[in-house]
Amino acid sequence: MINVTKKNEVATNLIKEFVLLINAESILNNAEKKFIDLPFAMDQLSLTDKQPIDNQLRFYEKNYGLTVVNNIALKCAQQLSESNHPLEINMSELSEVEVLFLERLTQYMINSENLHLKFNSIEYIEKVEISKKELKRFLNIADPWTAIKIGEILLQKRESQEDLDLLHILALNYNSIGNTLAAEDLLLKVIHSEVNSVRENKIIISSFYILAMTHLRHHTNGLKDMMKAQKYLDKALELMKDDNFAHDDRKFSSIFNRNGYALILFNEGRVDEAISLLNDKLIEIEPLIKEKGEYILLHKTVLLYNLYQCHVVLDRLDEAESTLKKLIQLDYYDLDYRYELVRFYFSTNNLEQGKVELDQISKLDIEDYPTHQSYLGFYYLEKNDLPVAKEHYANAYHTNVNAKKSNEFLYNYLYTLYALHEFDEVNQISMKCRLYGITLEKEIGELIKASESSLQS
Repeated sequence: MINVTKKNEVATNLIKEFVLLINAESILNNAEKKFIDLPFAMDQLSLTDKQPIDNQLRFYEKNYGLTVVNNIALKCAQQLSESNHPLEINMSELSEVEVLFLERLTQYMINSENLHLKFNSIEYIEKVEISKKELKRFLNIADPWTAIKIGEILLQKRESQEDLDLLHILALNYNSIGNTLAAEDLLLKVIHSEVNSVRENKIIISSFYILAMTHLRHHTNGLKDMMKAQKYLDKALELMKDDNFAHDDRKFSSIFNRNGYALILFNEGRVDEAISLLNDKLIEIEPLIKEKGEYILLHKTVLLYNLYQCHVVLDRLDEAESTLKKLIQLDYYDLDYRYELVRFYFSTNNLEQGKVELDQISKLDIEDYPTHQSYLGFYYLEKNDLPVAKEHYANAYHTNVNAKKSNEFLYNYLYTLYALHEFDEVNQISMKCRLYGITLEKEIGELIKASESSLQS
């Protein structure tokens, strides 16, 4: 009997203890190791994962953590399925990601009857350190669950309620888990603070930017407000032009600010203007990269990705491809950019080149299993190999944890089943499936109705 026990309050601790006990560290990639706080190789991480805590510019959303946990569960299940050792997991209070890990581990294990979950009180569980240093560290490794636990305890102290750095960091964490109203509330408090020190002013400028992005990207559609976003960006730019406003990084912050404005231009359909602005900022950022290093390089990749999206919208495919390739050269291990290149090739009928890029992701050992399976499904569907496409689309659908992709994966799976005349299977899945939002809702409904009609005829 292998016995696993949660030892501390960290949201991923049970997962870490499980991985260590079954000696699964070697089958995890470096991003997965970093997420559950295991030693990792820095040189095999994306620029986002490499960011230093004190100069962090990009922050993962909650879905990233869920995706990583899902992949870890799948790898652990595959390793355990090769043995027949019974497992006992002792636990009391679990985090959202630990619950997901156990659910998925049970789903993926061939010998799941060997997995025994015991809900009992644990005599001693180590507390997390309640400090701003630890709050920043957990935000840095993409664990907003533990970070928020620490931040909310810190915020109970009266003096902490005026700590702009704390409010700013906690707001970033709230945005990460989708609690955008709580984030906005804290950020509004920051920007209305009457301070004028270099350190606090930099926090204020950053808060204006995050407020703008909250209204452009993070809020649900009913709460987004492009006019407010522009107001926040313009106010921050105005402050940075004021010589009486103490700030020691005006040039970089101004570039960051105009990147936000480029998104507004893009959303308004003024794409050529956005391209011109982004190209100007790419020129301006080069001397700063030489001066300040890799964390500025990360922002260059953000500018390049936004430029790529502009070229795609205008159907400038050669420029789009060269920009995306340049981006991957700069950020070699970034999975999102690599999958975007696969999607680009598939969408431009360059099927075999897309497959080459998909295989490269596997060689680098950075793949997200459901996403990878979905692209393989598309590849074999285009090759008219429906049985193999169905297998991959089924894998994507059954292992997905990202609600944003749920309808797409469901539609793809149902489509291949329908094409194979497996109408009864379409009907069975339709009775159990759940739609998330309205994406492909009509198309999924039409497939289900067509299958029902075929069964009746």
